[in-house]
Amino acid sequence: MTLPCVYFVGAESSGKTTLCGFVEETFGVPRLRGESARIVKDAFGDWNAIRSRGKTSDAYQEAVFNQQLEMELRQTPHYVADRCLLDSLAYASEYAANIRQIRDRWYEDRVTKVLERLHEGIVFLVKPHKGLSSSDGERLVVSFEQQLRIDAKIELLLQLEGIRPVRINELGAAQREEQISLFLEAKGFVKK
Repeated sequence: MTLPCVYFVGAESSGKTTLCGFVEETFGVPRLRGESARIVKDAFGDWNAIRSRGKTSDAYQEAVFNQQLEMELRQTPHYVADRCLLDSLAYASEYAANIRQIRDRWYEDRVTKVLERLHEGIVFLVKPHKGLSSSDGERLVVSFEQQLRIDAKIELLLQLEGIRPVRINELGAAQREEQISLFLEAKGFVKK
């Protein structure tokens, strides 16, 4: 039996990357490792440079979208990722002006292939909590209101795509991990 891809989607600082690591460690699922922080440093310098100019923010959002697309195309299905192409669309709508250009790519064969994986995969929508917002030195810390806007946009995009996510509403790590484990085990995943 081929197991589906697992996606954790949601706003910044909601705990997606941590939960992605939990699935990698607990179930042995290969992890896609995006490097949006590296894109920031290598191409733009810092977050202030990105958010202070519209064209720069557009370029950053497009670079992250392209990186996600390329990572998923390179990896054989059955992986865990802490974002999907819908996240890129939501972030572009919040922080940039090129959402239309990114959305117009939806019909490219390469994008369609990755979206099929998303439709066939398991999608966890990690809900934001005020208690989880903290700086890790690499990511931009945004307001809770911004997190809620991004969360709502991602949820809308999931609905438009006909994807029914598993919502992770719990704040506690043990409760989150238990919910994820129970769901994945019910879908055929085995702990290592």
